[in-house]
Amino acid sequence: MQEIDENSFLTPPPAGDERVLLSILWPTDEQAAVASGQARTKLAGVKLAAPIAPAPVAVAPVQQGRPNEPESATGMLALAQKLHDDYVRSGQEESDRLISEAKSQGARIVREAEETSARTLGQLEQERSLLERKIDELRVFERDYRTRLKSYLENLLGDLDNRGSALPPRSGQNAQPVGEGRTL
Repeated sequence: MQEIDENSFLTPPPAGDERVLLSILWPTDEQAAVASGQARTKLAGVKLAAPIAPAPVAVAPVQQGRPNEPESATGMLALAQKLHDDYVRSGQEESDRLISEAKSQGARIVREAEETSARTLGQLEQERSLLERKIDELRVFERDYRTRLKSYLENLLGDLDNRGSALPPRSGQNAQPVGEGRTL
């Protein structure tokens, strides 16, 4: 098993990638959850070298920490600015990508709507022309039917007139009607 003394937690991480340093200083919720789980796992089997007691605090000379502070602060600010710029750039790229996708999807939807509209209008125009032809055919049929019916009825009337003049008069037709000078 690994032994850990109390001061090992106070030593800074080794120099390296700035993102690692920032993730240690400002971890995301996911990173913090992973780190706490890893720390629990590592500490589960670790025995402390000595019982936990208040440790003597060693005071570092003031001059030694001061010259590094501006450099580390400047470096930290530069790192923060770099990360900020990276996040802004990736956000802008994502924004451009989403806008591009939305424009292409919008153009596709408009194109499909125009195609559907043109197809529907074409079908309706065909149905309209078909119905207009049927209406014209029915009008012609009506006109012909009326003409034939009129001719038929005129022929029947003509036949009736011919039959009526060809028949001998009925015996009761030449007699005077009752009430015109005749007495019963």
